[in-house]
Amino acid sequence: MLNYPDKKQLGTEIAVNTNIYDLGFEAFCSNVYEADIFATRIKGKPLKNLDIPIIKNIQFGVTAAADLNQLGALKDSDGDGYPDKFDDFPDDDECWADTDGDGYPDDIDIDANGDNILDANQNPDSLNLKKVYKLGKKEGITALGFDYIVPIINNKLFKLYNYGEFAQIIDYGNGFIFPGFGSHFLIFDLNLEYRIFGKEFESNYFNYLYDNERAIISGDSVVTKESRLDSIKSSQGWRGELTTHLLNVIDLSVAYEDIHGDDYDMGKTILGQVNLKRGLIPRLSYAYARYSQTKVKDLTTWKSPNASIEAQMGYELSYNTILIANYKEYYEDLNNDNKIKGDDETITSFSFGVQFKF
Repeated sequence: MLNYPDKKQLGTEIAVNTNIYDLGFEAFCSNVYEADIFATRIKGKPLKNLDIPIIKNIQFGVTAAADLNQLGALKDSDGDGYPDKFDDFPDDDECWADTDGDGYPDDIDIDANGDNILDANQNPDSLNLKKVYKLGKKEGITALGFDYIVPIINNKLFKLYNYGEFAQIIDYGNGFIFPGFGSHFLIFDLNLEYRIFGKEFESNYFNYLYDNERAIISGDSVVTKESRLDSIKSSQGWRGELTTHLLNVIDLSVAYEDIHGDDYDMGKTILGQVNLKRGLIPRLSYAYARYSQTKVKDLTTWKSPNASIEAQMGYELSYNTILIANYKEYYEDLNNDNKIKGDDETITSFSFGVQFKF
């Protein structure tokens, strides 16, 4: 819901957990009307009945995510195959190009380029009419993942576990996390992991900004996020995350990632988040604020095309009804100068909604 309320969508999520080998299943679709983006996950402890310490508690998981039509990111109001940003007649499925802006479509305009010379008296190749991008067939992309978690120490005072993950973007590269260690002690949660990525692989591919990254307009053409995978080089590095639980009221989290490699210099990521827990303020169900900046060369400015801010608060109107206030801010580099300047390159939204619990 990155672009809400400008773009309203109905998503669905289903989760089932059982006591049979701790088997669990999740399925997710971000927009049931377009039905383009799906994800699913299965997890369980298949060795649970072995009654061998540590071994019996190993959890395995498999994850799959897919975008069946990346070009679905381009709004086409009249369904004529020409995205609105190219279509001079976005509400008329029989017209699309108007080079001179006189209100007459090029195909019936006797002077389509507006040079006051009849087109019939000119060489068609010299008219320089507007190029209009038309959507082609659906372009899909899928990622698969496999992971495990091994609890090493598990008591009230200290918890330590090892984990690893392998991921593959179908028809492109793969990457994995190993080793990965997580722990809980006192008021802290700490994760530290080593990441190794092959060429043509991007971690966290389906990220928070994916709705705006999956297909973007560049000049008179469209560039998909998938098309940029070819240029990604192999890389490796560390990622760490620390969460502090203060007085069982506020959670503060910060994460930092530094990935590097030959001809790969876009590997720095930072994430900060604060969560206010229920109980501090009467009838406040939850509140959080989050800032992230992903995959940049240097963390020198807090505004970048890969950065976003989100804040949300839930206030209980009744036992099963919550009023939601939501603020979002992200950025678009419209002139491709690698800088965010002016209000037109900062996109903000503030909205209210109601959540019902059953």
